[in-house]
Amino acid sequence: MTRCLLCNRKTEGEYCPACEPPPSDNTFRGGARCQEASVLSREHYFPCSVPAVAIVYHAKDRRAYYMCGPCASHNVCNRGGRLLAQKNSPVQGKPGKP
Repeated sequence: MTRCLLCNRKTEGEYCPACEPPPSDNTFRGGARCQEASVLSREHYFPCSVPAVAIVYHAKDRRAYYMCGPCASHNVCNRGGRLLAQKNSPVQGKPGKP
């Protein structure tokens, strides 16, 4: 048993199921949930957990994250995230920096 690299929960691999990054081909796995930190997160990481509609890449973390529409829009517009893929729902916001 090891600890998840993001949330520190006990897990079998590097990441727990909630923090598992998207596959390298930017496809959605079944039941993907938003991995952005919830507004309730202060001292510990609590994911937003709304069904994901986008995959956003963060250059700072060098990692892609599943995100819901509002979290993806905020990250692309305000935090320099780059939209890699979106699922059925449109994500509002300007394209991120490459």
